[in-house]
Amino acid sequence: DAGFKRVVDATLAESFRTGAIAPIYAKWFEKPIPPRGATLGVSMSPALRKAIERPTDSPEPAAYQ
Repeated sequence: DAGFKRVVDATLAESFRTGAIAPIYAKWFEKPIPPRGATLGVSMSPALRKAIERPTDSPEPAAYQ
């Protein structure tokens, strides 16, 4: 659904641009997760940081390097 994709893309781009993605990522990958308090301890990788800085939905692998 093209309309839904536009909404999702715009929402993600806004969270990337404002930095709102950082606390969301930390909540689920770096901090204890309720109810058991399990911690994944996965810091944001350089590749993910790059993707957040320059988001793309290109099918080309080179676009993600």
